[in-house]
Formats: sequence, C-alpha cells, structure tokens
Amino acid sequence: MLDPALAVQPNARPSWWAIVLRGILACIFGILVLANPRIGIAALILMFAVYAAVDGVAALATAVNHGRAGLRWGWWLVEGLVSLAVAALALARPGVTLLAIVLLIAFRAILLGLIELGGAIGGKGLDHRWLLGLTGIVSLLFGVLLIANPIAGTVAVVWVVGVYAVVFGVMLVVVGVRALGRHDHPDVGTQQYAT
Repeated sequence: MLDPALAVQPNARPSWWAIVLRGILACIFGILVLANPRIGIAALILMFAVYAAVDGVAALATAVNHGRAGLRWGWWLVEGLVSLAVAALALARPGVTLLAIVLLIAFRAILLGLIELGGAIGGKGLDHRWLLGLTGIVSLLFGVLLIANPIAGTVAVVWVVGVYAVVFGVMLVVVGVRALGRHDHPDVGTQQYAT
C-alpha cells in the first residue's frame, strides 16, 4: 500500500524516479484499457500481469533505495512481492484471475445489498429508509446479475480497472514530483516536521 508520507520525506530523493515511473506506467495501462474496452480478455490479463510485474520491481527498487537512505522500507517490500506474486498468478491462471475479480465484485454487492436492506428494515427513526432499501435491492440485483453472467461483468471490470489505473497513476506521479521537490527545497520539508 502506498504511504505518501513515506514518499515525501525530506530525504526521499533516491526513490522519486521509481514512484514517477510507477505512476506513468499505471497511466499508460489505464489509457490503453479505456481506449479499447472490448480488448481481448487474454490481452487485458497479459497487460495487467506485465503492469503488476513492472510495478512490483519498481516497488522493490523503492524499498532498496529507502533502505539505503535510512527511511522506512518494509511496506514497499511487501507491496513489491505481492505485485510480483499477483503477476505470476495472472499469467499462470488467466481465466481464474478475471473470473475471481468479477465474482468478488458480485459477492461484495450482494453482501452490501443485504446489509442495506437490513438497515432499511430495522432502522426505525432513520430518514429515507426507503432509499436505503432501494439501494440494497439495486446492489442485490447487480450482484446476482454478475454471478448469472460474469462475461458481461468483465466489460464493467475493464472500465473500472482502466479508470483506477489512471487515477492511481496520476496520484503516484504527483507524490513522486513532490518527493523530488521536497529534496530540492529542504527548508520546506524541515519546517513541516520541526515541531
């Protein structure tokens, strides 16, 4: 998990390039997915596996650079190893990877739908209980439809993955640039931490 506080410490210059590289790769991946949402499932999974592998290597490089700079590096190491493991799994079992994503979304929607319906039925005194109940019904129907037709769910997954990758990539680029800027202007970072 990215911890922006680690990336913008005054000494964080050694890893700014790895953070920016990860952001650029995420943006490219997201734009490619959004540009052709009907891309073949195998191609999408292959692109995801390559992205996850490169992201994992970049996270490991960040861990090494943070370790050399005397900064906290444990989460970067874990993130890198998890990304590499996910990339290997996606390549070894591509059909399982996509189906698992769709089914997780479906089960989450069903669970949230049940919770929302329970809240609407048992939530005496709540304003707009009917709206909470309607939301629960919509969530339940969405989850059931995904389970009934997971292939249709893959198109939705493609869009969600694409948008997520672009947003996440932009955030990483901003964090990396801020890390470089903090190092170039050490008085900015030290004023913030001097209390």
